[in-house]
Amino acid sequence: MQHLLHNIKNKFRGISVDMLYYRCVKAYCLCEFERLLHAVTLVEPHLRPYLQDVGYERWSRAHSGGRRYNIMTTNISECINVILVKEQELPITAFAEEMRSLVQRSHYKQRIKADKCKMKLTPSAEALLAEQYQLSLRMHLDPACETVYTVFDGDKNGVVDLQAQMCSCRQF
Repeated sequence: MQHLLHNIKNKFRGISVDMLYYRCVKAYCLCEFERLLHAVTLVEPHLRPYLQDVGYERWSRAHSGGRRYNIMTTNISECINVILVKEQELPITAFAEEMRSLVQRSHYKQRIKADKCKMKLTPSAEALLAEQYQLSLRMHLDPACETVYTVFDGDKNGVVDLQAQMCSCRQF
């Protein structure tokens, strides 16, 4: 995602589509993706064919065939590279030791947090669950069978298949 934006900035100098591009990347629904891509096209008409040649499935959530479990989708190697900028200049053994130390500190901090937690879920998971529960109270379900439901939420609706873990809104 970052690499593609960097390439766009180099190839199409003088345009500013950063925010539109990020919103396009993060859109779950195909209709929202198309609306945002159209807005990008209005800024730079030649950008759409370029993005199409790259392949929407490589950078767009709406076209991704993979499952999502509310996890960060950033490339882990990019995250680690940002953290270990200075350490990359070290010899390989010192670099490996820094990596080990980083992972150890991270696991220790998470273990301390987990030990303090008295609930079955983490505080952030509890808060998210409570928020989702409140949002679900306004929804109405019509079962099609034991595992497939039509969900009505005001002016929006979708079909959820619990067994296949799929939803027509692409936010399962």
